[in-house]
Formats: sequence, structure tokens, C-alpha cells
Amino acid sequence: MEKSHGLSMVALIVTFAMIYIVQAQQGFISLDCGLFPDEQYTEFATGLQYSSDSNFIQTGKISRIQRSLEENHLKPQRTVRYFPEGMRNCYNITVKQGTNYLIRVRAIYGNYDGLNHYPMFDLYIGPNYWVTIDTQKNVRKEI
Repeated sequence: MEKSHGLSMVALIVTFAMIYIVQAQQGFISLDCGLFPDEQYTEFATGLQYSSDSNFIQTGKISRIQRSLEENHLKPQRTVRYFPEGMRNCYNITVKQGTNYLIRVRAIYGNYDGLNHYPMFDLYIGPNYWVTIDTQKNVRKEI
């Protein structure tokens, strides 16, 4: 499988079903990427409260995974945010110097676009390369 780069890519897809951002001593937030702005819910199976990622990013489009695949995934994994334009699309998260953070990512393709083509893309923390995501695999990463 070839990694997509440049404007010709179908999408620099951040099909994050969820991003956890954990801040020591202040709890955590769970983002459902692709959830409509200001929407939130509690996932029955986990008890975690999810909110939209829209307050953390200004780009991208939202969609849902293929309907026939929904029963195989929890609610946070059914919506996606994808990026058909641009080389980089950034989530803006305010951090405090001297504080430790845990970021967990789960990336799911779910054939949201009907192309049945599992994309690969790179994730960066700031300017630093973190990991390459291959959505053909069940991807869960944390840093």
C-alpha cells in the first residue's frame, strides 16, 4: 500500500473515531471526530461522555461510516472527520507547560466514501512526526 501525499490525495483522512486527551489531575475529554458541532452524548458501553471535535479544528468534512458496518462499532467510531484538501490539518489543543498529557487515537476508515480504499496518513504532534496510520489495520495509538 502506498502512502498518499500532496493535493492529489483523496483525503488526508483523520478518521479518528475518537481522540482522548488526558490531562493529569484535571480529568479527560473524549472527542468524537465528525460529530456535529455542540453535540455530545454518553456512550452506553463505556460510560464515557463524548463531545464534538469541532471546537478543536477549523477544517475537514464530516461523514459516517458505511451503514452496514455500524453494528460492529461503538457510537464514537461511527462518525469520521476527513480532509480532502490541504497538506496538513491541525487540531488545536491548548496545553500548559510542565503538565503531562496522554493522547489516544483510534482511526477507523469504515468505507465512509464508498471507495473501499484504506488510506494511510502521518500524524504529527506539533512539528514532530509521531506515527503513520494504516487504516486497514485496527489502529489504536497513544503517546
